[in-house]
Amino acid sequence: MQTPPHNEDSQSNVTFEPGFSLALSHNLKTAIAAITQRSEVQRFHATLAQLAAICLILWVISALDDFIDNDFGGQLALWGVIGDAALNYFWLLAIAVVCLMLQRGEYFLPFALGSGAVSAMVSLIWVPATYFWETLAPMNYARFLTNAWWGVFVIECAAFFRIVSWYCAFRIDRRIALTLVYGGIILLSIWYMPPQSLFYQPWEEDSDTRLNVEDTYYSQTNLMTQAIYDIANERPGEVDVYSIAFGAYGDQDVFKRETDGALEAISKRFGSHNKSLALINNPATVLNTPLASGHNLARGIREIAAKMNLDEDIMLLFLTSHGDEDATLAVQLGQLDLTDLDAVSLRAMLDDTYTYWRVIIISACYSGSFIEHLKSPTTLIMTAAAADKASFGCEHSRDWTYFGEALFAGAFPQNLTLVESFQAAKQQIAERESSEGKEPSDPQIWIGEAIKAYLTLHAL
Repeated sequence: MQTPPHNEDSQSNVTFEPGFSLALSHNLKTAIAAITQRSEVQRFHATLAQLAAICLILWVISALDDFIDNDFGGQLALWGVIGDAALNYFWLLAIAVVCLMLQRGEYFLPFALGSGAVSAMVSLIWVPATYFWETLAPMNYARFLTNAWWGVFVIECAAFFRIVSWYCAFRIDRRIALTLVYGGIILLSIWYMPPQSLFYQPWEEDSDTRLNVEDTYYSQTNLMTQAIYDIANERPGEVDVYSIAFGAYGDQDVFKRETDGALEAISKRFGSHNKSLALINNPATVLNTPLASGHNLARGIREIAAKMNLDEDIMLLFLTSHGDEDATLAVQLGQLDLTDLDAVSLRAMLDDTYTYWRVIIISACYSGSFIEHLKSPTTLIMTAAAADKASFGCEHSRDWTYFGEALFAGAFPQNLTLVESFQAAKQQIAERESSEGKEPSDPQIWIGEAIKAYLTLHAL
């Protein structure tokens, strides 16, 4: 092992010890040097007190960010404090693993201090940037947030690489490997323990429904694990249809009922009773059914794809909620902090798992806006409405929307093909809307050439 460019002996001869505030200022400036990738070697004043101060700064910034996200109010959530603490433990765990790989425990303090100081400096830009973007361009906020998060992640990993380079004169491939280990552990911690807000907005006292937010959040991992465990593996030589139903709007029961009804119809039509996953937002199901959240949907697609033969099996997604013209579905359940689902994110979830044959059915207003983002030669898309049209039947007391009822309760039991089922449903909807004097919703279908031939071959 090569020795650090500044050895311990040279450090021990330094007689000047700056005061606490001066040392903290120096550490933050050094973090900026790591972010800007300054080539000259820098050093942190690495002490436990400085590390504690940096951790406190990070918590204050995190609390401020959550406070702003909750409209400058809300109540402190114990589970949010626990969740934030767990994420910080994983951050320190990443540093510990890197030091174990190096077999140099003395690097823990400078690496941890440097990484924390970098996060603090980046967060000082992150908080106002995300707030003003959400205020000035709310329709593009979800996309901006995703891109900005990945940008911050890359910046912090690059800064960690610079810090390692300052302390360790290794070959570049080894420094890259250490950085990948650090970044990988951070990603795993966020994937399996998504951040919890430190604040939440309590429901009104007269609300008919109460949710235990803590139990709901922390039950998701186990609910998803059990639900996916129950899904059968593919049958060699057979075309299996694996389905995921996503009932996203939890403040109206119609979306839960439609999700349940659609899965039952799909299972009967394709003989796939043990190959389906329900994700539902509804107060009555939060403790026994996984939430319809982006995180659960991505995990469901990923782990179901692992059970499929991607060359022959079909992934069928059914999504039902309120929609918007910007290709977005509302994801909501009371005071839970859930993120709306947009077409770009959905496409990324599918592409990341290399699912090939796809059938996507969307029951929502303006759902035709999803088609342009999701279409491919191996994809069939059905939507309840055109990109600029509303659909009907989403009243709280109903069992189905107009589209869901026509497709799943009307056409599917007739054992028609998927395309024939859509055509029959579209005709039924048009007649109903005309008789009720409603503006036509104009359901849309898009079918890629490859999946058209594949479905014809297998009479699907």
